[in-house]
Amino acid sequence: REVATLRGHDDIVWVCAWSPDGTRLASASSDKTVIVWNPNTGTKLATLEVGAYTRKLVRGPIPSTEGETEG
Repeated sequence: REVATLRGHDDIVWVCAWSPDGTRLASASSDKTVIVWNPNTGTKLATLEVGAYTRKLVRGPIPSTEGETEG
């Protein structure tokens, strides 16, 4: 069952990865960005312009963006 839809990428999302503590979710897209999300609220915490198509994310700590928001 679908729990939520996170909107923010302009192209196909190829991969998602959870932070080890489950508090962040990163998604990589053909739009050459990686977006870091708060999975509990659906809030976009950061958008990283990676400059290349990304189809692989390595699971590891995702830096805190405490207090930062993106609109």
